[in-house]
This record gives sequence, C-alpha cells and structure tokens, in this order.
Amino acid sequence: MAPINSGERGLQLRNLDDMWRFAKYACTSGLTPKGVTTPEAAVIALQCGFELGMGPMASLQSIAVINNRPTLFGDAMLAVCRSSGFFDDGAFEESHRGSGDETHNACTVRRLGASKAITRTFSIADAKKASLWGKQGPWSQYPKRMLQMRARSWALRDAFPDVLKGIYCAEEVIDIPPSRPVPSGGSRVESLAARLSAPVPDPPYDPPTEAEQAEAAPGQPSFTDAAGDAEPQAESQVDPDVDAAEGKDDEVATDAQILETECMEMVAGAVDTEYLDSFDAGVKTDKRLPAAAKKRLLKASKERRAELTAK
Repeated sequence: MAPINSGERGLQLRNLDDMWRFAKYACTSGLTPKGVTTPEAAVIALQCGFELGMGPMASLQSIAVINNRPTLFGDAMLAVCRSSGFFDDGAFEESHRGSGDETHNACTVRRLGASKAITRTFSIADAKKASLWGKQGPWSQYPKRMLQMRARSWALRDAFPDVLKGIYCAEEVIDIPPSRPVPSGGSRVESLAARLSAPVPDPPYDPPTEAEQAEAAPGQPSFTDAAGDAEPQAESQVDPDVDAAEGKDDEVATDAQILETECMEMVAGAVDTEYLDSFDAGVKTDKRLPAAAKKRLLKASKERRAELTAK
C-alpha cells in the first residue's frame, strides 16, 4: 500500500485510493459531521471541498449534508469566495438596520473587475412572508444570525456563481422542506413504472337478475337463456392512465412545494421591479408549478412590487 504524502498543510490526497483511506479514518474517528457517517459520503464531501479549493479536513468540517444535498456553512462560503482571488475585501460590508418588520440585514460584495457592487437584503418582513420568522429552531434561537446568513448567501451566490459552483448555504437549505422518501427498492421513476406496468384486476362480474333486467328495460327480452346462463356484460375497466396520473400527482406534490418555497424566497429578496418582471414571466410558463401555487407566487410578487415602488 502506497503511503499518503504530506506537506506544509497536512496530507495530500492524490487519487481516489488516498481519499478512500482518509475517509475511512475520518469516519472511524467520529469527527465527521452529521450526515457524513460513511466512507462513501465522506469521499463525496471531500470531492465537493476540493472543487471549491478546500483541504481534506476543511471539506469535512465545512460541508453539511442537508436533505441529501451538500451545502456550505455561511462562514465557509465567505472563506471560499475570499480565497478565490476575485473578492474585493474593501467593498465587503454587512449591516443590521431598521425597526419592526423593516429590520433587515444587508450584505454588499464586489467582484474584482466588476463595475459595481452587489447588495442583497433580508428583512423580518421577508422572513414572515416565507413562513420562517418564529419557526422552531435557529429562527427562534438566533434570528439576527439567520437574517445575516440569508442576506450573505444571496449576495455571494449572485456575485460568485462560478466560485461556489451551485453550492447553497446550509443555513438556507435547512429551511427547505425535505423531499418525500424514496420507497426502498428503487427510485421514484422505477416505483411509478412498476405501478403503471402492474395488471389492473377486472371487477367481479355479477349478472343481473331477470327482475332487474325487466325493470331497467321494460318489454325487452331477458339476456338469460333457457339454461340459465347469463350473457357476459361489458366489463368496466379501471383506467390505468387516471390511476397513474393520480399517483404521479402524489409523487411530485412535495417537489412542487419545495419549488414554491424557493420561489417565495426569491420574491422576498427581489431588489427591483425588473427582476420581478422576469420572475412573473417565468412563473407563468413553469409547468412544474400547479395553478394554485402560481396564483400565490404572483400575488406575493405583486405585493413585493408595491413595497419596492413605495420606497
């Protein structure tokens, strides 16, 4: 077994074998965070961290697995952007201002070479609109910190999408409802395919009596012959397409809820009406959202537009 090299900043994992061995040691030590409890999960966390420029231990300590997706804690997200070489430290500013529902956190960042800085805010009113304010957990224990992390996440993701590579902030993802658990033995697609391919049982046939036939069609001859055997009636079938559609609605209901929650947060963080114009157009054409969800989102967008116009 080849040794793992080390340098000034610790172990240097050169290949998948080195990552696997390190992951096993980390999991056995018990120092991995919640959600990273197997060597396989640790290897994925290491890879996510490497792509963001972090070392092995920083990757394991900074990446949290929430709702089966890797995320970065807010401080680590800021550290990754600062070490990217594109971060303007002189323009970085975070503030907590306002009173009542207008109390908000603002985060201003600027990318080197960009013509202007980016500022994103998140207020108590925004949190209430997204059903976050007073929610059990961090929103009740550390509300100021949660406002700060939400504003910071939005600013950093908008200014440095190439640096963060689609990774969300842990403090943000923790508020997204988890997806419905996938049934054991396959994915949602496989589960739905199995339901669609399963044979639909025929309903039991109960031939009508002569009295029932006579009452239904007076003067018509009975369908029962002299031997007493009834001619089979047209058997009704359960429509598999209807059953499949109903099942599909059940499968995607939670996904639609997650999408609506994310869209509500986008509305709450909108800083100009041009963004809301684009948002409204996207909602109207998004086939993943049910009609009721679209109505709620467009209403929230209208209310946010009025707030921006009044300022």
